[in-house]
Amino acid sequence: MSDNIHVCSTLAPIKTTQYYRIALVQFWRGQKEPLRPYPLHWALYVETGPGVGNTYEIAGDQSTYTFRMTVNQPLANKEDYRRCCYLGRVSEAKLPRMGAILAKIKVFRNCPVWNSHDWVETALRTLRDSGFPVHSEEEVRPGRLQDEMLWKLEDWPGIEGVVEFVGYQYLECVIHSKSRRLRREGQE
Repeated sequence: MSDNIHVCSTLAPIKTTQYYRIALVQFWRGQKEPLRPYPLHWALYVETGPGVGNTYEIAGDQSTYTFRMTVNQPLANKEDYRRCCYLGRVSEAKLPRMGAILAKIKVFRNCPVWNSHDWVETALRTLRDSGFPVHSEEEVRPGRLQDEMLWKLEDWPGIEGVVEFVGYQYLECVIHSKSRRLRREGQE
């Protein structure tokens, strides 16, 4: 052996940091009447393994909302799943901290204009402010997430023509979304 080559017999294995994507998932909640669906339920989901992950959401109704976290479980209500978008990432080591931060987010009850969409938007801002790599404020500002998720819903098989009727709180978003799509189609 040459004097320039050194063999280290006690190499410790190098542990690489595992990162998971933070997804906003939405679920169908049925309709008040034909063409009048309820607002979709939103939750944050971090897939931690094949077919399992952590879900962070509010559960219940307006009078009973509470924070719920499930860890390393399959995504519940798969039959009602209506797409997702990825909004950031979290390391395996920071998953417990993420859960603790989300558990502290204020939940409002008996407030008719507050729902899971508001909770998710607050959760994303709180995570970003806590140093988690979540999309910028511009990307997750109110209305923009609804716009993105409405497009995802509209692309779901069997939903054609329903998105316009999601609810009054989405009217501006739907109008903006439709005009943006028409502008894009006109440019092609």
